[in-house]
Amino acid sequence: MTALKGLHNAHYIPDSVADKLKECVSRKHSTRVRSAVLDAIQSDAANKKLKPTVLEILSDREEDSELRIKAYLVAATCPCGQVFETVSNLIANEPVNQVRNKK
Repeated sequence: MTALKGLHNAHYIPDSVADKLKECVSRKHSTRVRSAVLDAIQSDAANKKLKPTVLEILSDREEDSELRIKAYLVAATCPCGQVFETVSNLIANEPVNQVRNKK
């Protein structure tokens, strides 16, 4: 956890570390660890190796809601067309009415 906080403070994640973070954010780890990894990723949200992983977590309706919210916050830190498209599709296809705007 200390190393993840250090990464967050560095505001830069090298590619070799990004690969390790992708492993750490997988479902085989606890929600607490995965949440800390997302916090570390948020400091370098523009990282092209990690953005697809973040959007994958955000898009997975079977995922823990806390992690999906964190993934959204990470993605919103550095928005781009890919983030906009992912969020737009999620909202358009969201079965829960509190998330989707009724027309």
